[in-house]
Amino acid sequence: MTNVVRTSVKKRRRTIVEKPFYRDIILLQSSKINSTLKGLQKSKAYEEGFAFSNAKFNSNWSYEEIVASIKDLFQHILDGQDFELLVPMSGHLVRLNLPPGVECDGRAIKSRFYQKVIYVRPFVPLLRMGNSEVTPTTDDEYNDNNNNLDEFQEYPEDMHGAPSPNPDGNESIIAENHNIEEIAATSKEGCESQISLTILLKGLNEQVTEESVTSFNVYRNDIFTCCLRALKRSSFSVFNKISVKFSDIEGLSEGAVDAGGPTREMFRLVLNFVKDSRMFFGLDKKYMRLDLDAMNKRHYYAAGQLIALSFIHVGNGPKFFSESFYSILYDDIGNGFPNIDDIEDLHIRETLHKLSRITELSTLQSILEDPLFTVAGCDVIVKDIEHRNQLLEAVTNFYAYHKIRPALEQFREGLQSGMIFELIKSHPTIFKEAMCCEELLTVNLFDNLFTINYSEIGSTKRSAENRTITFWRDFLLDCEDNVTDITLKTILIFVTGAETVPPLGFNHQPIISFLHDQSLYPKANTCGLQLDLPTAHNTYETFLHHVVFGIGNCNNFAFA
Repeated sequence: MTNVVRTSVKKRRRTIVEKPFYRDIILLQSSKINSTLKGLQKSKAYEEGFAFSNAKFNSNWSYEEIVASIKDLFQHILDGQDFELLVPMSGHLVRLNLPPGVECDGRAIKSRFYQKVIYVRPFVPLLRMGNSEVTPTTDDEYNDNNNNLDEFQEYPEDMHGAPSPNPDGNESIIAENHNIEEIAATSKEGCESQISLTILLKGLNEQVTEESVTSFNVYRNDIFTCCLRALKRSSFSVFNKISVKFSDIEGLSEGAVDAGGPTREMFRLVLNFVKDSRMFFGLDKKYMRLDLDAMNKRHYYAAGQLIALSFIHVGNGPKFFSESFYSILYDDIGNGFPNIDDIEDLHIRETLHKLSRITELSTLQSILEDPLFTVAGCDVIVKDIEHRNQLLEAVTNFYAYHKIRPALEQFREGLQSGMIFELIKSHPTIFKEAMCCEELLTVNLFDNLFTINYSEIGSTKRSAENRTITFWRDFLLDCEDNVTDITLKTILIFVTGAETVPPLGFNHQPIISFLHDQSLYPKANTCGLQLDLPTAHNTYETFLHHVVFGIGNCNNFAFA
């Protein structure tokens, strides 16, 4: 027998050479500047040595090396000065707020400042460099100059008169967190009036990359499970482009390659599933309940993650949270929440309401013998009415907050995808409507929402279109007055796949076109945001009958 001796050959480790990357850098003159420089002010920064194009950095640099490089660029201005790095986001400057344990090194700078411009803000006012002298710049002086910026043209962030070359070539580093931590770090004080939900969500949506795609293959009758499979894929990332394909009950593909409509439809359906699931309770506005099976399967995490994805990719929130649940979601116990009605168990609610109405201590004892107080770990010896109130608060907090807290924390963890939860905590007022309130749709909104594709004036087709559009407007008024079985929300879903107009708007303005054939029913294309109205009807009654039937029996988008 021949003995085979196997020898192992060690493979050489590949040496990874970090390529340098380049960023434009602007040094602010005041510690109070919170907005990006624009127009003439930005040009002056470059002219006077307060800004440079294509400053060289390296991914393997430490924070100390980055600081040294920046000080070397502005050596005559920044000598002995401390400063902070700011990220431009939709015209605002926000702090770089890295997760715990993450150092502000070269890799962090490369991924967080993917927009190219690094803003450097000193902690004290700097000296202004002139042609012949050096003078101090006060915060008040800068603010006076900055107030006149609106009269100048606004340039993109990576320009100061002409596009800057990109020595990186095809750089495509898009980390999941990007600049979101910096958006969330924007100071609440003085910013709520300047920042809208649209601005915040636009900053997130701009980070979605076309280079990576997460596919959702959706079967409507089991939509939550279908979404779970997509979320669990190893290739999934919050900022991957989303592509959705639906299949009908028979399993036939609808062929709806996503261009916006299927994504809106999917998030609408899955958030409605979450709303009606055992994870929440309530008739209309919902409060969280503890479902052990859902928690063990991490469904609360998935629910939070899907809400975060909906915000990032289509701009819509759940809109079904009660004010009380929204309050404890971002702020724990406080502001008068939770209250007795936030407890799911009817017996506990009724007992606590009864306790709250009793004013005589002698009548309390029989109520306090209920085991619910022992389960809550509360002292059942009430000495006075004030103690009674403290007991009520403690028991309410136990059943409405502490009992559900494991599920709440899991939900928050999922909602943290894309740092949405951080944004909610930073801007609770801005997010409240998207979390809690249904949008009121009106005929006026529909009139402004659609562009109408008319035929040439004076043509036979134009005459039929004028008649049809009159019928359509009367139909919308009947829907608004609840005269028909169709609501304005149903119509919006039929055309766009969304039940509200997203804060980010649509990819383009929805269109009304006309069917000049024997078609009796309307047709919709949610990908193209197009509604086709039939012109075959000569009376409003026949138009109304067929449009109501067509839209009312079209539960799925892209069918009419």
